[in-house]
Amino acid sequence: GFLDSLTQNGTVNEWKSFAYDWRKPISEVVAGPEKKATTTEYLIQNIEELASRSKTGKVTLIAHSNGGLVAKYLVKALDEIGKSNLIDSVISVAVPYLGTPQAIASVLHGDGQSIGLGIIVKQAVIREFGLNMPSAYSLLPSAKYFSRILSPTIVFASSSVAGINNGSYPINIQSGSEQLAFITDLNNTRTQPNLSNIDLPIIGNKTLSMAADVLHSILDPYSWPTNIVRWAILGWNAVTTKSVNYYNEMDCKKSPSLPSCKTLLIHNASTTLMGDGTVVVKSAVYEAGNATSIDLSIISNKENTAISHANILEASSTQRAIRNALLATNGDSNEDMKNSFCQKISSIPGVTCGEPDYSKDIPDTELVISTHSPVELHVYDEMGNHTGVIPIPTGFDIEEGLYTFFEAKIPGSRFSKQDKNENESDNYVTVPDNGKKYSVVVQGTGGGDFTLEGERQKGGAVLDHVEYN
Repeated sequence: GFLDSLTQNGTVNEWKSFAYDWRKPISEVVAGPEKKATTTEYLIQNIEELASRSKTGKVTLIAHSNGGLVAKYLVKALDEIGKSNLIDSVISVAVPYLGTPQAIASVLHGDGQSIGLGIIVKQAVIREFGLNMPSAYSLLPSAKYFSRILSPTIVFASSSVAGINNGSYPINIQSGSEQLAFITDLNNTRTQPNLSNIDLPIIGNKTLSMAADVLHSILDPYSWPTNIVRWAILGWNAVTTKSVNYYNEMDCKKSPSLPSCKTLLIHNASTTLMGDGTVVVKSAVYEAGNATSIDLSIISNKENTAISHANILEASSTQRAIRNALLATNGDSNEDMKNSFCQKISSIPGVTCGEPDYSKDIPDTELVISTHSPVELHVYDEMGNHTGVIPIPTGFDIEEGLYTFFEAKIPGSRFSKQDKNENESDNYVTVPDNGKKYSVVVQGTGGGDFTLEGERQKGGAVLDHVEYN
């Protein structure tokens, strides 16, 4: 709708979306063909046709998330055949150019798999789906990631963690080779778990992991043609995974005779505010041109709904930034164009020119409310905004139990699910701890016992805890 309005008012001549099968390797997406319901399309052919009808003979690419990797490979392919002059600018929105640590949790455990806005796929299903999917591996942090972002992506609590590390891997994994070794179990420290057991990390596909390394060895050092203007729109001030952490925990059950204990493998995430909930800022801004930062906390309150990576394009602030990038014209220099652009966006709430202030990576306190089966969790703020599970929308013909539909209407809130096994899962709602009151509603879905927990957290550290059994 936003792009249609730009066409109607003459800002752009025409626009077209290019749908592609994101399971395929990026090189195949660019080379084509992409089979649609009634047609077969080629990406490069699409660009040539749009350019032939353009008033300037050129095309602007707007790319979100994985689409940015497709766009960069596309420009490289055009460059190789002498047709990069068909592109005048590239607008990258929340693109993981160097990969992102969230992809590690997604590939190994199926974590954080919110598809689009408000749909969560069952962890065991999405992990099995991604096990042999090339594009899943291309989103893992690349070797270049570690030289740009000097922090580990996988952390063990000690030199030995039962079930996954017998001392073969360093406590802090902070290089591409170390990460590849652990994901593919190069040192043979674990066995492939049952795919329904999402607590244990799978052993990743070695061939696809190495293919992803080859892809990034091509894309990461590639220099964009100087005639192409580049804009990087990135989100920040949303809690974003920066590393996956592993540790052991004892689980003991009381009995009249002797307590029985077993060792559990636990994984969680260390987080940063320098990201959009999925992609860390320094990956999104890598070689992506003039940066524009969007404070997702501010625009979530402005939009009165939670804005993060998946729906950042829906925010009016993002659309205004894109519009100004499209309108930006070349002055005497790229610096003149940048200054003009920065002046125009300075009035947009939550939007600033340049990268965010990294010194502001200071977590706020949050309230984490969780339920542990068999119930659904619903949280409401004082305005009646709801974050939690919603019924399956009309028109979806899906397998029962495969998807969970949710909404996050409380500004600054997040909803997530953690599967315990094939039939049970835990629900989590995180909301700002800003003095406002929240109402919690628990709706039963089956027989049995349940637990309701509330925690006040700051940067993952628990400050207060209450539990109802």
